[in-house]
Amino acid sequence: MAPKKAKQFSRKGNKRPREPSNGTPSLEDNIQVRACKIILGTQYSSYSTALTTLNLSSLSDRRRTLCRTFAESLLNSDFREWLPPLRQNISGRCTRNSQKLDIPYCRTVRYKHSPIPYLVELLNAC
Repeated sequence: MAPKKAKQFSRKGNKRPREPSNGTPSLEDNIQVRACKIILGTQYSSYSTALTTLNLSSLSDRRRTLCRTFAESLLNSDFREWLPPLRQNISGRCTRNSQKLDIPYCRTVRYKHSPIPYLVELLNAC
């Protein structure tokens, strides 16, 4: 009889919900999906059509928009030092990416999933 393998436990930490690539609603949108099903009843066919019928945007889109607005306001506030410097200020060169923020080095998974790297990612996306 083979010995039993020990169970492996993983620590999930405080990870941000990510958009799934297969078109299904994200974890944070599951509540909105249920609410749309309750509101529309038998007229509910899919999440995307329910959003257009009810004239709503998804919770993940609204969250991303609010976080981006907050990050832009943070750039122009007294708390600018919370964000990393522009790449141009580090290298002194004017390149295509010189107006983007330097991506912080994340030694731990906890810091990698914290707000500062997420806000930098949002600001650099546009």
